[in-house]
Amino acid sequence: MEKIMPVKEDQIRRRDLSTPAEILESQDIIKQLPWDSHFFGINIASINGSKLDKELLEEVFRLSAELGIELLYFECEVGDRESLRTAESGGFNLVDTRLRFIKTLERQVCSLRSVRKASIEDGDELGELASALYKDSRFYFDENISNEKCDQMYRQWIINSLHGFENIVLLMEEDRKPAGFISGKYNAHFGDIGLVGVGERFAGRGIGSALLQAIECEFAVKRMKYSRVLTQARNIPAQRLYAKNGYKVERLTHYYHRWFRR
Repeated sequence: MEKIMPVKEDQIRRRDLSTPAEILESQDIIKQLPWDSHFFGINIASINGSKLDKELLEEVFRLSAELGIELLYFECEVGDRESLRTAESGGFNLVDTRLRFIKTLERQVCSLRSVRKASIEDGDELGELASALYKDSRFYFDENISNEKCDQMYRQWIINSLHGFENIVLLMEEDRKPAGFISGKYNAHFGDIGLVGVGERFAGRGIGSALLQAIECEFAVKRMKYSRVLTQARNIPAQRLYAKNGYKVERLTHYYHRWFRR
């Protein structure tokens, strides 16, 4: 399988500007996304900031046409009526409602026990596991993206994480086979969890909680003050897992896709 090289954080970071007028004034209206574009084979970008009005939308469409954008992402707060209405009137399709959970970390002694750090050699098995787990993600809810391509994306995601796209990948095994894994990045005071996955036949054994506790220890060792993780509103089991482990909802957003036909 093709190896997709990691993209530097500053290539994908979004500036959350306060108003549509500020976004227009900044001249930093949309951000092209090299990783997504390369993987899906189309030109993909996102709107900078989480605000949208009619004037900004017109400029977004002008720039998208100028740059040949084929798929545009937009994320906004669920309570922002103007942005929601503007997006929906502009042909954006709602593909996800996302919750960001956060937990304050305490100093603790790490004991990985049955959890270990994953290595590049684990890539094939973790890729196979990851390709079957994330059916609630926004990509599966976009009818223009095939399920097979989504499976491949999550397979490649965890493989790239092992190659340095994320700072850490932890693995838990049962019967010498991967039962679950978790990945994360160090981001200033925050440990940001990327993927959390437990094989279907290993559900209900406390593996998800063990993985969370293990990566929280790793974050604390690196002097992170908080652990954060995203999940979908439709993923009730994940929400229960995070709540059980002391996480609280910090942010709730809608995520939209807008396709431009060529």
